[in-house]
Amino acid sequence: MRNIENLTIPRNRIDEILARYGITASTSPSTLWSAAWKAQKQKLWKAFFHKQLKRLRRKNSTNGQQEILSAYSAQWQKKVFSRYEPKTTPGGAPWEWGDLKWTISNEGGAAIRLVYLEEVLRNLNPASVLEVGAGNGINLLMLASRFPEISFAGVEPTEGGFRTAQAAIQEGVLPESLVQFAPFAVQSTSSVAGIRMVQESAQKLSFPTASVDVVMTSLALEQMEQIRHEALTEIARVAKDWVVMLEPFKEVNSKGLKRLYVDTYDYFQGAISELKDYGMQVEKIYFDMPHKSILGTALVIARRVR
Repeated sequence: MRNIENLTIPRNRIDEILARYGITASTSPSTLWSAAWKAQKQKLWKAFFHKQLKRLRRKNSTNGQQEILSAYSAQWQKKVFSRYEPKTTPGGAPWEWGDLKWTISNEGGAAIRLVYLEEVLRNLNPASVLEVGAGNGINLLMLASRFPEISFAGVEPTEGGFRTAQAAIQEGVLPESLVQFAPFAVQSTSSVAGIRMVQESAQKLSFPTASVDVVMTSLALEQMEQIRHEALTEIARVAKDWVVMLEPFKEVNSKGLKRLYVDTYDYFQGAISELKDYGMQVEKIYFDMPHKSILGTALVIARRVR
């Protein structure tokens, strides 16, 4: 078993990302952060009351999985990679880390999460990695360029996400905008050509049992609450050694507006403590990590036991 007990994420790496986006984190909420947080809360309360109204009218207020996939397919098609090049334009969603607060774009948030995923893979040193819920392939493209020696694959159920990722893979070279976006040193711009993408649901993966060293997810399970049991079962089945999940687990969204947010949008309700029921033995948990102010995240590294 790899020794990950002392695995840490240097704080200066997060500071470097914030600096690239012209962001200064502060314990005193800025005017920009306060305005973004107010808008976020207003949007949440509006969605909450809309959901209650639908319940009073006896209409199903839970988004169907197909409805979720349709919405995300459209979003991934709009998410062109040129948007990822770091910009210092103020704005974005409110984020926090302990007492620190700042606003950052969705693309900047993706860079922060990639730092954590990169550090985990560097320590686990797998030969193969599968990302479940790969979206437009941003994590796969970046990590393949960082670790050309690893065989990467991804599954994505949406047409928009799959086509966007597949188009970049078929180009055979990392787009220049993503070279600029990379929150770590790019080792190979051509290794992206080796990524395998499959369009399918996490409910039933086509990969053989215990066939991939590491199965990972990053804010993908949050949209799979309705198929949570099937998805976790399949993730555990396919994993040979490790499962890495950066997700909004119940333990970090159990109170206040975070709980209301998860409930209102029918997000992931799974708990870290439940992973053992799927044959996953948790070896490391990061609770102390940057996240959106409205939605907590935790990074879990679990060993697959059979």
